[in-house]
Amino acid sequence: MDIQNIELDKLYVSEHNVRKILVDDDDETTIRDLADNIKEHNLINPITVRKVSDDSYEIIAGQRRYLAVKSLRYPTIQCNVINVTDKEADIISLTENVHRNAMTNVDKVKSYMKLYQHYDYNLKVVSDIVGMSPQTLKKYITIASLPDKVIELLDSKDSDKVTIETAIALTKVSDVVDKYELALKLSSMTSFQSVEALRDFVRSKCTSADDIDEIKEIIKDQNLLELLENLENEIRKEVQLGRGF
Repeated sequence: MDIQNIELDKLYVSEHNVRKILVDDDDETTIRDLADNIKEHNLINPITVRKVSDDSYEIIAGQRRYLAVKSLRYPTIQCNVINVTDKEADIISLTENVHRNAMTNVDKVKSYMKLYQHYDYNLKVVSDIVGMSPQTLKKYITIASLPDKVIELLDSKDSDKVTIETAIALTKVSDVVDKYELALKLSSMTSFQSVEALRDFVRSKCTSADDIDEIKEIIKDQNLLELLENLENEIRKEVQLGRGF
């Protein structure tokens, strides 16, 4: 292990690091907490880098530790300097992020898909690495084919949020359809209703997101009829049992 103290201005976050950008205020709070811990106890685990030139080092793993130390205005940080290929750098970064950080769904989709590709599309190997069942892992890999702005809706905190199940159903829709617009049109429905609507959308071979509007109304009417039918059956049972109303 080649441990060196390297000046912070010689370091930059690698393109292989899946978490290049902080996501929200929670991330910033975590960085502040980590900085306080480092200030009190020093940096326990060096970050992992690879040398690009005498004045440039790529951060493969440890972005948060780097940002925490940088916020403390320390001149240097302890680094484990390694010599790896691009593929190896990807695997190191992805694996660390999977195990160390609470990733967004967007991060998960991108990370799991990259690992899946790196390990020759072996679902079992990747599921062991990330500690997830192959069935659940397959869901994230399936939706990796969707446009980025659709995948980002998985992490939305507003009414336009979509579920994993809805996203999977969207992968079945023809690429000629604007899937982002389609996803937004489904936001007023439950996850179950959205999946049901998308199945009808695909069966009908629709080519415009606007076609989902009529399908939505039909499904809502069907659900209402089912609800009334179930209520009627419950009343009938009560009457047959002599309880009446």
